[in-house]
Amino acid sequence: MPQPELLSESSKATGVPLDKLLTALNRKLVAYLDRDHQIGHSYLMNLETVADLRFAWEHKVMPLLQEYFYGDGEKLQLMLGPEFVKHTTIKVGNAHDADERVVYTLKTPEPDASFTDALNRLATS
Repeated sequence: MPQPELLSESSKATGVPLDKLLTALNRKLVAYLDRDHQIGHSYLMNLETVADLRFAWEHKVMPLLQEYFYGDGEKLQLMLGPEFVKHTTIKVGNAHDADERVVYTLKTPEPDASFTDALNRLATS
């Protein structure tokens, strides 16, 4: 089981309460999926800088969440918020008979201050 309390030291270095972030993410994962899909604390351990956090987020956490919510971008956006998942509406088909579809894509806030602010909001949601 995840042990968010093990992340307190990394929280000081990154400026993001990683224990609260992991707790918030896992609370939402349990609600949207089940308890077996929780993220372990090892994904966020030993992070010493915001660059380390950004790497872990973009290359470990987000790919895992993409897999969990494959084909359901709406839930992923509900879980992470518009700072990390944006949606656009596109028209598919002829101009007269075109259907509108919503497409969800991942994004990561730039610069680092916006990224950590977004994670801090996520940690308290």
